[in-house]
Amino acid sequence: MTRVLHSVVTRKAVLGLAAVLGLGSIAAMPQQAKADWRVGIDLRDGWREPAYETRTTRVWVAPVYRNVCDRVWVAPVTQTVCERVWVPDRYEERQVVRYEGWWRRVECVRVLVQPAHYEEQSRQVEVAPGHWQEVQRQELVSAGHWEYRQDRIACADPYPASAHVRLQFGGR
Repeated sequence: MTRVLHSVVTRKAVLGLAAVLGLGSIAAMPQQAKADWRVGIDLRDGWREPAYETRTTRVWVAPVYRNVCDRVWVAPVTQTVCERVWVPDRYEERQVVRYEGWWRRVECVRVLVQPAHYEEQSRQVEVAPGHWQEVQRQELVSAGHWEYRQDRIACADPYPASAHVRLQFGGR
């Protein structure tokens, strides 16, 4: 912007200077010399209009994800605990029938059904209770893909390449 403003101000200043010098020199000359003299102003600033070119480039567009929260039930955590336990003798009372001659006799006798021994017993112990939990997951919104983009690019410099002013006074 400053280059363009500077160029415009410079052009106006040069035109004003050339006009003053040209008119002043014409007024200062004798009448008969006016026909032999010529005043010329040549302003060339080399201004070019910007040239544009359209370029197509292939660009990778990354996939887009969004975070989604779901409420999930987490089952209680249990653990199986095994213990070695002493089991004592097991007795039962049974009726035993005995005959002694003509007599029938019923007796209650205590009988060893199972001898004492060690036994492995397992039981379930709750380590953590069941609960609801917020679980975040990523959901694909758009997949990654290649895309062609067109860009308009300035090819030539729009600012003056060379600015010059030529004032010419003299005879033919």
